[in-house]
Amino acid sequence: MLVFLLFSLPAFFYAKICSAQVGITLGYFAVKDENTFKNYERIPDTIHQPYVGFSISSQSMNNGVRLNYQFSPYIFQDNQDRRFVRHSAGLLGFHHLKDGIHSFFWGVNYGLRLNQQLYDYLDDTFTDASLRYRFISSGFGIWSLGGQFRIQTYKNLPSFDFQEGRIQLSHTFSLPTRTSIITTVESGMKNFTNALTVNGTEEVFEGRDFGQSRGKGKGKGTDIEDPDSVEQTIRIAGAGQQISQALARLRIAQSLGNRTGLALEGEIQRKLSGNSRVLNGQDSGYETGDLLFDDPYSYDSESISAELTWLLTTRLKWKLGGEVMKKLYDYAPTDLEGNSIAADRRRDRYILYWSSLALPLAIGSRFFTVEIAVSYQENESNAPYYTFNGLQLSGGIQIQ
Repeated sequence: MLVFLLFSLPAFFYAKICSAQVGITLGYFAVKDENTFKNYERIPDTIHQPYVGFSISSQSMNNGVRLNYQFSPYIFQDNQDRRFVRHSAGLLGFHHLKDGIHSFFWGVNYGLRLNQQLYDYLDDTFTDASLRYRFISSGFGIWSLGGQFRIQTYKNLPSFDFQEGRIQLSHTFSLPTRTSIITTVESGMKNFTNALTVNGTEEVFEGRDFGQSRGKGKGKGTDIEDPDSVEQTIRIAGAGQQISQALARLRIAQSLGNRTGLALEGEIQRKLSGNSRVLNGQDSGYETGDLLFDDPYSYDSESISAELTWLLTTRLKWKLGGEVMKKLYDYAPTDLEGNSIAADRRRDRYILYWSSLALPLAIGSRFFTVEIAVSYQENESNAPYYTFNGLQLSGGIQIQ
């Protein structure tokens, strides 16, 4: 709440002075997951995700700026010690030159995640800044060149603090057949700010044990004066300091009529240098793209996906899709006890299927979006901890 007030009060007065547009977004989603933490244990749970967003924006024909804030709690119904909240704020803007051909887009974002005490090693803070240039070329499509710099820290896990820089070039070309072809090449470099604290393999710190400590590592001892205080061990795969990667992506979107569209996408990702640093055999932090548990810098990959979109009515949209991805990690697999397996590198094959229905509605000056979705994911790995499958059902509403 304090973060919200510190952000919203100056924004409110700015809006009054500049006659900017003020927006409030409310939403609620519920997710029923058969395998909440994506591992062999198959721990089910229902996660409630209410959120509130606040924004102010000012826009003219060639310039625009928007300030926004969002508060998002993740409420686990059964595994209550896994509850956490995320605060995020951003300042975004654009500038179009008068010729309408050249444009610049920029942004600065800040995020904060706060967990329950047992899992406070997942607490993180990040700041990133980005700048993108777009050029619309008559007859040659749209070109875009951008860069991003990010700093992320973990208050109770400093071995994972990092700085990252990325650069991206993309080209979009449209054909008379109502086909769009988007080609993207991207490169990034990640540098871990601190060295590992214990022999390059483990990080030891103190936490509080409120019961079963899944994902916290093995307890190393007990404080006699405080029986709830335990020293925890976090196992780290790899001891890399700096790592770089490159990827190429091709996306083809084809209209199949007035109400149907098909999108195909393929991606190849390769490590250029260095080694990664990720947690090994720990429950995920339950966020897409969790950098502690499945950092994209830690593997080479190839993936292909397809998605069909139908407008069943003028408003109701149905999506159906699937993805297959192969990953080759830069560290060796381990068994369920943490012992090395006689294999050179961890290898995964991941499959995802999904379907969703979304219905936007307008009631007075308010816009509503109601959505339901179902997905199934399966992962085969030579590391048994990461062999899993599970069904996920979700639904929710957003009000603007």
